Amino acid sequence: MEKIEKIDYCTAADIKRELRQFSKACMWVTGHLMVDAEQAPEDEDLSEQLKIITGKSFSEAVRSLIENQSLTAACAVRANAEELGETFSDLEDPSIRSWIRNVKQVSSQIAYILEK
Repeated sequence: MEKIEKIDYCTAADIKRELRQFSKACMWVTGHLMVDAEQAPEDEDLSEQLKIITGKSFSEAVRSLIENQSLTAACAVRANAEELGETFSDLEDPSIRSWIRNVKQVSSQIAYILEK
């Protein structure tokens, strides 16, 4: 497990900055997913990834980690994906496994942008 990256000397301004960075990264990834989905409308993974990134539960979970645990945006995204993977790892349902894979893919893309 990677080291948890908390914001040192966390202030409200630090939290707001991390939330803004998270929102910007989500918008960037969403834009690229939309282009890819237009070029490959039959790709169900792209459709699922768009639902995840534009859905309320994904962004609310990450925002909560940033606000309540003072995590950096990149760390919050990775922690959320890891937690979901662990929570549902024992389920054999192919649709759940596909959803987890897509959450991890979206999270990886967002974290990559945040870590640039």
